[in-house]
Amino acid sequence: MKDGELDSIDERILFELQREGRATITELAETVPVSGNTVRNRILAMEEADIIRGYTIEVDYVGAGFPFHYQFTCTVPIADRRRLVEEAFEVDGVLDVRELMTGQQNVVIEVVGATQDDITEIAQTLDDLGLDVVDETLIKSAETRPLTLWANDDDPDESEREDPSS
Repeated sequence: MKDGELDSIDERILFELQREGRATITELAETVPVSGNTVRNRILAMEEADIIRGYTIEVDYVGAGFPFHYQFTCTVPIADRRRLVEEAFEVDGVLDVRELMTGQQNVVIEVVGATQDDITEIAQTLDDLGLDVVDETLIKSAETRPLTLWANDDDPDESEREDPSS
């Protein structure tokens, strides 16, 4: 990362970390391909610049005992939006809060619960905080993927790479 700008190596490291957050420095160095020291230094620079904000895991909430997965769409006064977004994170069961740049339906909250009563309680707690829940949607599934703009399609797949021992 030079002058606060990401280059193609930084972008590729970010793509690979989004694909596999547990990848080792050695694995990343082979995939990008650059030296392990370069990968380590680039990751540290991106962490210090707050581009990499943390490392997370993907949880199967159904398997973990939380089969009810909902999205609440809320309307909150614009003047209170930041405060209410922060307070929403304090509610048990809240996974994700998104602040939207609209006048109405300007906060979207993703929640999980073990029972339907848990979901009702979460909705009531959010309402008590001042978030007007205008829509509740049962989420069937949710998928995420790495930003493909950072993938380097010019690199051969592992299956196409030459065997270094040959």
